[in-house]
Formats: sequence, C-alpha cells, structure tokens
Amino acid sequence: MAFIKDALSSLLGGSDSSWQWAEHLHPASFRGVPFAVISGESVFGRRQAVHEYPYRDTAWIEDLGRVFEFTLTVIESGLKVFAVTNSTQSAAEVKKNWLQTYTTALASYVSMVRGEIRSVVQGMRIIKQTASQWVGMVTRSVDEVTNLSDMLKTTFGSERYGRYQRGKIGGTVSGATGLRSRDDRSRNDAEIVKKTTAEVVMSRQAITRSLDALNLAPTVEVFSEAAASVVMAISQAAGSTDEKVAIFEHLADFQNTRYQQGTVDRKVTEMTVLLLVVLSAGAMAQAASEFTPANNQEAHDLQKRVCHALDTALVMAGDLSMDEIYQSLMALRDEFITSAVLKGAEAGRLAQFSLPAVLPALTVANRIYQDAGRSDELIQANNPRHPAFMPLRFKALRQ
Repeated sequence: MAFIKDALSSLLGGSDSSWQWAEHLHPASFRGVPFAVISGESVFGRRQAVHEYPYRDTAWIEDLGRVFEFTLTVIESGLKVFAVTNSTQSAAEVKKNWLQTYTTALASYVSMVRGEIRSVVQGMRIIKQTASQWVGMVTRSVDEVTNLSDMLKTTFGSERYGRYQRGKIGGTVSGATGLRSRDDRSRNDAEIVKKTTAEVVMSRQAITRSLDALNLAPTVEVFSEAAASVVMAISQAAGSTDEKVAIFEHLADFQNTRYQQGTVDRKVTEMTVLLLVVLSAGAMAQAASEFTPANNQEAHDLQKRVCHALDTALVMAGDLSMDEIYQSLMALRDEFITSAVLKGAEAGRLAQFSLPAVLPALTVANRIYQDAGRSDELIQANNPRHPAFMPLRFKALRQ
C-alpha cells in the first residue's frame, strides 16, 4: 500500500499541504463553450448480436466487443461573456470566408468555362444571355437597396427617434439582447438627411456603373470580375441592411429559364448560374452577419433564410462537381452559424410571463425589471399592437 501511495503522490504532485487538488482541475467546455456538470451516468459492458437461423435449434451469439456510454447533464455557464468577446471576431471570420468563397468561385468559373468554350465561337453570347435575367433582377432591386426612407430608418436610433428605427444616431435598444446604448450629443437632423441623400445617390450610381461594366464585358475573366463588382457594390451601398439581405436572397434564388440545345452550351449556362448564385448567397451571409435583429424570432428566421440560400448553392456546386467551391461554401456556412450562435448567446435567458390583465409596456417593464426605461425593449421583443396594450402572455428576457 505504501508503494501505491508513493506512486500516486509522484503522479499527482505530492501529498503535502502546499498541493491543492482544486488547482489542478480543468474547466469543462465543448467547442469553446464552458459548462458545469449537474449529473452523470455511465454504462459499461459487452455488446452482443443474436443471430437466429431457420432449421437450427441454437442461435449464434456474435461478440461485438466492449462498449461504454457516458451521459452528462450539463448547464451552460459564462455564455454572455463568451459571446460579447467573440461575436465581433466571428463576424469578421464570416467576411473573410465570404471573400475566399467568391475568389474561389471566380477562379473555378474562369478555368471551367474557358475549357468548355474552346470550340464555341460565340461563348460570351451564351454567358450574357444567361446573365441578362439576373441583371434585370439587380436593376429592379436598385431602388429598394437605395431607398431613402429605409436608409434613414437604419441611420437614426430607436432610443430617440422611435422603436421602428434601427440606426445608431440618438442611441439604440435591442429587444433580443437587452443592450442599450445612449447618444446624447446634439445633432443637426437636416444635415444628416442631406448627407444620407448624397450617399444614396452615389451608391445608386456605383451599382449602375458596375451593371454597365457587366453588360459590356468582352471576355470570361472580365465578366466574372464584373459580376463580383456588382455584388460588392450592392453590399457596400449606403442602404438598409435588412433590404440588402432580402435582395441577396432574391438574387441567390436565380434560375436559368432558357433552353440550351448543345451539351457545351448547357455546361456554360450551368456554370454561369452557379457563379451568380454563389456570389449572391455569400454576400447574403456576409450582410446577415452584420445585421442586428430586433428580437429572437427575427434572428431565428434570418438564420433559416441564410442557411437555405447557402444550401441551395451547395447543392448546385455538388451537382457540378465543383469541390473547391463546395468546401468554401461549407466553411462559410459553418462560420455564419457560429456567428449566429454567438449573437444568440448575448441574449439572456428567456422567460414566459403572464399578466392578470392588459397593461401598458411602461407598467410591465417596471414590474419585471423595476425599470420603466426598458419598455422599448419589451415592445421590440413582442411587437404588440400598441405600446399601451401588452399581450397577456409573452416571452422576454428574465433580467
């Protein structure tokens, strides 16, 4: 026994009073998310398969070897701190993966199409015919992206200018996270509107110029770069973020409706559609990663829409055996989901509240949080018909 004690002491670091076992414990975590263990259960033994055959009196017992199973009941801990410190970094990873995705798509498209149209004299004619419908979709969407009212909606904040505003000027409040930022500086509203109008006009001109370059592209290389420039112009336009997400979602749903008789023509058409869809879906993910939803339901719906667009592009890339594009899209999808999870972790625990009667938002906020100033947070989270009439049952942050 003394020998075993000495071996354990040498392995664990000694048995004197200076050695503390608690200092040698490692915190439990899964994929970087810390958790605390509530209970655990383990099962050990051998797994066997019973084979019964007709006209035989005995069954054959196949030994499949030793097996074990661990079941842990855990509770997440430290999520709020983890999310606040890493959500910005995760959004940057989404942008980096988006740039890598569209660079890979351009290179693959150019190499594949150049190999397919060696024997086609009018290869650019097929490409432009395929892209003409997508260009029309972008043209019709320019007014929506650069709409002045939507732009002002994302310029002014909800703290001073009303709960329907999503900008930062004047302060913001979020119904999803409960975070409030104040901006008490005096500003000239007329000057802000004038500056915003000028930005809208310049953004619309940049998108129109990029579309003209796409229509006049003489080669495959120039066409692919021009298509990427159109997507970048829309993404960098001074417009509403939620409108950009909706437009990229519409562009990512693009399908070719023209029939191509030749095999080479069909291949070039499919590659052109894939290029445009991948660029649009990637830009949608990048724009969504920078969007701050008003409540948890909006965040869930946004994640579902982006994943659907990326899955559509993934299926197209897989059908065309474009492995590099497929892997880039998968990396982008994983980073976007990670970013969405971290943003969701910033929200506190939701709780179900029941009211004895219909009450104003100010009264409800004072009862739940002892702070009537958080009424805007409740309104954004539940979207009642009127701030004076909160629903009898609703979900909101616990604290």
